[in-house]
Amino acid sequence: MRQRGRRGSREAYGPVPEEALPRPQTRPRRGGTEAARRFQQEVQDQPRYLPRPPRLRGGVGLQDGSLEEEVIKCQQAWPDNAFPRAYPQLMHHLLHVEELKMQVDIQQFDMPSSPLIKNSNYIALHVPGLAESRPSVLRGDQVLVSRPGGGGKKWSGYAHRIEQDQVLLKFSMGFHASFIDRSRFDVEFTFRRTPLRLMHQGLDKTSDPEFPREILFPPSIVREDPPRSFVPGGGDRLVFFNHSMNEEQQDAVRRIVAGRVTHVPYVLFGPPGTGKTTTLVETILQLAKTSPPSFRILVMAPTNTASDIFVVRMKEALNKSEMHRVMAYQRSDAGVSEDVKKYCNFDRESNAFPMLPVEKLKTFKVLVATTCTAAKLFNAGFERGDFAMMCIDECGNDVEPGVMAPIECLLAS
Repeated sequence: MRQRGRRGSREAYGPVPEEALPRPQTRPRRGGTEAARRFQQEVQDQPRYLPRPPRLRGGVGLQDGSLEEEVIKCQQAWPDNAFPRAYPQLMHHLLHVEELKMQVDIQQFDMPSSPLIKNSNYIALHVPGLAESRPSVLRGDQVLVSRPGGGGKKWSGYAHRIEQDQVLLKFSMGFHASFIDRSRFDVEFTFRRTPLRLMHQGLDKTSDPEFPREILFPPSIVREDPPRSFVPGGGDRLVFFNHSMNEEQQDAVRRIVAGRVTHVPYVLFGPPGTGKTTTLVETILQLAKTSPPSFRILVMAPTNTASDIFVVRMKEALNKSEMHRVMAYQRSDAGVSEDVKKYCNFDRESNAFPMLPVEKLKTFKVLVATTCTAAKLFNAGFERGDFAMMCIDECGNDVEPGVMAPIECLLAS
């Protein structure tokens, strides 16, 4: 495994000296729980640690009005005529402001003087609203507890199991040894910075010479002659898997497969229920079945639900040696259907989804993942150019840096 990227950050409107940045703790503390060790092992190939710029670092208590002022400052600092050169700097800063907003929001769910209850080898915390993801707590997430009144020591607990209305936590051995059942603690929830760090990493990669900047700022469309066809016949003699598609859908598939324009993204747009996902599924199947063996496809969506739909729709045409669903380690298997689970690397002993080695992942023709998990493939060892095509569904349901993170790290000209 390789650690990608260089350390460093940017001030809100300028660079920050590298020596001024705090370093992350990459090793689990002595006496840490198994959940902490497993979680840190899973994320050891995370993108570089990128804290907020100094001028935003003290903004934990910012209110919405202050955050809106920061957005206005962004617009004033980087006018339209500064693009595309200033694109990464603007997005970096907006992500830092977004992080501040997330921190303000998560504080609303803090639980003062809440009882912790012994539950076998765990310590249970009852969380109202957990079933509605208010707050959202995933396996491996960190929860901080302290004695009521504040100002004292804080202990870190890691979520091992998520149930309907409670979280089963494990702390250090010392905490468990001295814990008294039903003791009350002030509880603070945290959010995971991994998605934000992956977005920052993608923005940094836009400066790579190999990155096709036309994807971000498309120029005038120029048809390639001869076309860069991905399949024999240039898409004119396709035999469709889905015979119920209308003529517009079939034409869209033919145009993408023909490869007459490859320097800008193809965009499928239309109202809900018009068959965009159906068209994208057909395009993927055509390319997977008729392209050369080296043609590897990365299929993404912002959510697990949308990503699972691709597996369900393509399972009849692609077997388990051709398609693989890359899951986030901390996802619960409770919401994963058996059809999808067949295409995953599910470890029943640990009840988790560990990522396969890169060498094994490269043997599949089609990889399906959320945009966040797909961005992690770069840190796991995939390189720019390992995927010949990337397909993203439901783009409008994600932020732009989230959609672009895997593209900026893995797409080649």
